Amino acid sequence: MNLPVGTKYIITESDYSGEGYVASVKTGDEDYQEKRTVNGTIEDELQKDVQFKNTRQGIIPTGIYMNTLIPILLLFISIAGVIILLIRSRKWKNRLEE
Repeated sequence: MNLPVGTKYIITESDYSGEGYVASVKTGDEDYQEKRTVNGTIEDELQKDVQFKNTRQGIIPTGIYMNTLIPILLLFISIAGVIILLIRSRKWKNRLEE
């Protein structure tokens, strides 16, 4: 984005601290600082970078719970196998009776 010299700017990252995220910002050659807002004035025509970084400690929720998914799948496969065996045994029993 090309902004004219003398332009004042404010850049704010959305607040996700309630979900455990910490926002950090880096401007130019500075190190990351824990804050959500950067403001300043365009002093020259040189490009100035502003980078935001969101970090979160612990496990990131993805919606896939592998701890319970595999046992549930095995349970459904077992139930399906029992149903198939019951149907086949009834068919076999009916054939023997004929």
